[in-house]
This record gives sequence, structure tokens and C-alpha cells, in this order.
Amino acid sequence: MSNSRTLAATDLVTLPRLDARSAYALAQKLATAAAAQKKLPDPFAEPLAELKAARDALGAALGDDLAAAPAAAAGGGPQWEADHQEDLAWIALHDLLAAWARLDGVAPEAAGAAAALAALFPDGLKFIKLPYQQEWSEAETRLARLADGGHDKAIAAVGGKPFLAFLHKAHAAYGEALGITAARAPAAAPEAAVLRDAKATLADAMKEYLLVVAAHRRKKDPKTGALVDALLEPLATWRDAAPPPARSPPPPPVRLRPPPRADAPRPDPDRATAGRSRRPARWRSGNG
Repeated sequence: MSNSRTLAATDLVTLPRLDARSAYALAQKLATAAAAQKKLPDPFAEPLAELKAARDALGAALGDDLAAAPAAAAGGGPQWEADHQEDLAWIALHDLLAAWARLDGVAPEAAGAAAALAALFPDGLKFIKLPYQQEWSEAETRLARLADGGHDKAIAAVGGKPFLAFLHKAHAAYGEALGITAARAPAAAPEAAVLRDAKATLADAMKEYLLVVAAHRRKKDPKTGALVDALLEPLATWRDAAPPPARSPPPPPVRLRPPPRADAPRPDPDRATAGRSRRPARWRSGNG
């Protein structure tokens, strides 16, 4: 009876630590690297097709949970768009007031524009570069300052009514997109079992594809090595998303007393024994 067992690609290839999103991202990078090649060897076709199919299945299982992250990173999604509109509104109002403020002493409306500019933009437009939540809070404070100080009338006097209307509309949409002024409906989380199975299927498909690609390298044919390196580059440069394990703190340093200096005074033995009580010596006579 033989003790040998059958080895599969899943036993020969080890992937980095991946969650569902990072597994999808790595598969996408591998597929992109393959698409960049003009022609691939025939043995690559089937495992590559299985990798793409498993990637798409995992993407479908992730659904909106997957689409939100790349959109935000690349500049997209409802929050990014709302932030962009808010920024445009404040930039337009700032430029309008700054232009009128330059006419101080020439046009009577310039004084009101300059006062509104100083009140709403004491540090310029730095606040629109803050994170979303902080920017919204700063904008909310400025809008309250605008109304309390009567600056809306001065802005209207220089033709700024359309600017204010756009600003209020953009700010309201910004608060809703961030879930500050209106509660957002929570996105439905993917089912754990479906997600787990889809990720496992994609992991097996990536292992089979990587094994076929790696086996294509031939020492006597440098072109094969260049192709393999290009196809495996996403894996070679991949970094695990999980943080490294925490290390235990180092032991406290051992402090040694410095040796006494050669010129340091030494204790006087007579002074050290001066306070001791001395007992009379007992002598024994030699006769007993």
C-alpha cells in the first residue's frame, strides 16, 4: 500500500495573507499584467480565464462594498463629488469678494465685500483642504458667521446672490453625503459564507495560474524569464495588508555602578570601629 499523496497547485504555491478585497485587488493586478502582453503562451489561457471568472465572482459577492473603496481612492463616489461641489462654491465666493475688495475707495460696495472676505476667509481657503468632516464643520461655522454678521446683504450687493444659492445647496448636499444632516442607509454586508467561498475559489485559481506561469521559465531561453517576471511582478511587489505582530518591549537596561576613582578618599578603619563596643579579652592561663 503506497503512502504517497496527490499534490495540487494549492499545495505548491503560497499566497500572501489576503482578505476578500485584497484578494480581488491582487487578481486584478495579475490580470492587468497579463493583458499588457501582446501574446501569451497557449497553456496560460485556461488558468487565466479561470482566474478572471473567480475574480468576477468575488467582485459580485463584495458588491457595493468593493466599489466604494476604489472610487474614493481614485476620486469618485458621492462623498467625493459633494466635497468637490462644496469646494467650488467657496472658491467662487472667495474670488468674487476678493475682486470687489480690490476696488476699495473706488466703489462703495467694496467695503462690504472686504468685510465679508475678512470674516469668511480669515485664513484664505485652507479649510477646504481639511478632511471631509472637519471641512463641513468649518463651512458650517462660516455660514453662521455670514448670517449673523449681515454679510449676505453685502454679498448680494455685489451680485453674489447666485453664489450664495449655489453655496447653500452644495453645503446641504455635503452634509447629507457625509451622513451629518441626514442618516445614511447602511450598506448591506455580503454574506459571510458566500464571501468566504468566493475568496477560496479565487485563491485556488490564482495558485494554479501562478504555478503555470512560473513553470514556463527556461534557463536557456531568456525571453521566457522576462515574460515570467513581468507576469509575476504584481505578486513580487505585493505587501501584506496585515500589520506586523507587536514585539515585546525590550528589557530595562542594566545599570552598573562606576568603579571608584583612584584619587577618591578611602574610609578610615579606625573611625569606622570607633563607635563599636569593645569586650575585654579573655585569656586562659596555661595551667588551666
